[in-house]
Amino acid sequence: MCYLRVMKPLLHGDYPTSMKKIAGERIPTFTDRESKLVKGSYGFIGLIHYTNINITYNSLVLESNLRDFSADMAVLMRK
Repeated sequence: MCYLRVMKPLLHGDYPTSMKKIAGERIPTFTDRESKLVKGSYGFIGLIHYTNINITYNSLVLESNLRDFSADMAVLMRK
């Protein structure tokens, strides 16, 4: 989901459907004009992603009203 959060708007002009469903009103929406502007607006993309955190799928956090970045991804992060 982290990769899609950045790449989907650049490639398709909008956030992933799953991300919009999970984050709800906390994620901004693109107007048609903004979507056309952002789609394909990259010249170079370089991604380096690494972590030393263990991540476990945890769908129970989706039921909580207290939400943050890790809850939106439905994961439990721990060292």
